[in-house]
Amino acid sequence: MTKIDRRTLELLQHVPEKQTRMLMDSFDDVSTLRQTFSGIMRSVQVLSLLGFLAPYMWFLCLQSFKAHALNCSMLNVTCQPMIFHLYHYAMDGKPWWLLLMTIFLVVFNFLRIPLVWKTNQLEMKEKSTGLPAIFNFTDNWVWHWLYRVYRICFVVNLVCLVFHIRGFLMHVVPVLR
Repeated sequence: MTKIDRRTLELLQHVPEKQTRMLMDSFDDVSTLRQTFSGIMRSVQVLSLLGFLAPYMWFLCLQSFKAHALNCSMLNVTCQPMIFHLYHYAMDGKPWWLLLMTIFLVVFNFLRIPLVWKTNQLEMKEKSTGLPAIFNFTDNWVWHWLYRVYRICFVVNLVCLVFHIRGFLMHVVPVLR
């Protein structure tokens, strides 16, 4: 029941037999990252980030178009900076805890970007050299910390997602017959 990382196993001069390797508890931090941020999961991560940002980006683009097309002083309407308008769009009379949840979701979604990037970088290195990428969390405390925070935030994100979907589905809409 020896614990060994993949890099050390690859560096052994005499590779143990298959039965011996099967008894070893081997770990590979590159594989850990790849399970969450590679292949189809990379697409899921990117699409979920884009899906999260889409309503906000649409709102900002629409408001930017209005700001350039209309002049507030000529129309005699109240004007405010875009950041305050975005805040009112996101909150719209919702409770304070919803602001905290929104901030958490923004942080969580942007936390995924460097992890996807790092995984892609390690994969490209493996493909270009034909050798296993040299990476482990114990030598890279920043990446270790980012990954651990991501794992915790992922669970909290699922809870927030349930509340977000419930809030979206409970919006009152006019019924036209």
